[in-house]
Amino acid sequence: MEWKKLVKREHKDLEKIMKRELNLFRNQDIDFYNILESNYEDLKLSLSENDSLSKELIKIIKTMKKAKIDDLDEYAEDTDESFRSMIRLESNAIANSRDNYLSNRESLISLFSQVDKNLVFIKQGVIQYQSVLPDLKFKKIKIEQSLDRYMNILNEVLFDKENSEYSAFIIDASKKIEKWLKQMNAFETFLENIEPIARKELGGFVVLKPANSDPPKYVERFKKGLIKYNENIENIYQLVKTF
Repeated sequence: MEWKKLVKREHKDLEKIMKRELNLFRNQDIDFYNILESNYEDLKLSLSENDSLSKELIKIIKTMKKAKIDDLDEYAEDTDESFRSMIRLESNAIANSRDNYLSNRESLISLFSQVDKNLVFIKQGVIQYQSVLPDLKFKKIKIEQSLDRYMNILNEVLFDKENSEYSAFIIDASKKIEKWLKQMNAFETFLENIEPIARKELGGFVVLKPANSDPPKYVERFKKGLIKYNENIENIYQLVKTF
């Protein structure tokens, strides 16, 4: 999902949370309420600025298309700036507003942690789990290279009628490897889809949870799945190297 669309969708959930929490702290702790409200206003301002700047950049690009201008160094009408300069200026401003938004968001997360609450942005929260996927796939590719040699041996044994007992062992080992690979593939699929899985479980793109609440089910599933994945890698390696 595009950054701007994602943030706007997240903000819908955040608005509901902030409305509820601001009402709560307005009555319970006015000092914390003032800090929280100020930070939230800064966040909304940075989001609004990003939206305005994005619209301005789109306007510049539309102007170029309408005038059929394909040279970025051509100067815009009634200005002393080239289109390249204008686009660069707006792009830098958009990047700065995005950085401001993310900084304000982290401040908001930090503020809630002071009152023993976890403000969770799902996409941000699952990155740490998704980040292990490339390394796991690399491990599997390496083990699959060893499996190629194993399959050649398997084919030789299966066609050797004199080694029927050994052949049965090979077939049994192959079934185990197939099962382990299916489990590994299933875990990879889980990691690839962990963001929507987490959103469905927690009920939104942004959630506020008590700091002492139990870990979500997808976190426990990740921990167990990662252990099992690495065990399967080792099991396959140990089995294949015997041939």
